[in-house]
Amino acid sequence: MKPKQERSRMRVSALLDAAEELVEELGVEGFAMSEVARRAGAAHGSLYRYFESREALLAALHERQISQLEAAVIEASEKLSLTQVVPSAREFLDAFLDPLRDFLIRNRSYRLLRIGMPDAWQVASSEAELDARVIAELAHALKNLVPGLEEERRLLAATLLLSLTDSTIIIEHRPEVQREGRRVLELYLEDLVSNVSCEPSRTGGTTS
Repeated sequence: MKPKQERSRMRVSALLDAAEELVEELGVEGFAMSEVARRAGAAHGSLYRYFESREALLAALHERQISQLEAAVIEASEKLSLTQVVPSAREFLDAFLDPLRDFLIRNRSYRLLRIGMPDAWQVASSEAELDARVIAELAHALKNLVPGLEEERRLLAATLLLSLTDSTIIIEHRPEVQREGRRVLELYLEDLVSNVSCEPSRTGGTTS
């Protein structure tokens, strides 16, 4: 990368970092371009060289967050697919959902943008498409945990796991509630494994 291009990339990154910090502190409604420029150490006018509007900056911020979230999900899925041993429910959560939960906890601005600035994240990328990709990765990872689970039920289970993870974090931030939410997920997975192992097979017997 040429020096000029590298400087531009670093400037954009600094502006996005400042925007993320500001959204976390003041929310979307308190977001101002002038304050973003000040925090990033940039001239107010230069900000518009990179982002033509407030909405464009928010959209770019959310797009960066989506890329980071998807990368974390894919990495977790790949790790689970490489394991030679069927994971326990707790190990599955450690490997897959905990990185997702950690991302959502660290990136409060991601949730604020979803709730408070729908136009911005719709421009950046479809949340429905992101959820579909995450659910597909999660369903794929569930093959290792519950090998006998049919594809349709894997997708339903993946959808429920993602929704519970997301909802718990958005609704409540106290550590004890987070721990209880994780325990609910663990119990659900354990029950799913237990029920599938006891279901009659298509030949009329039971799975081993």
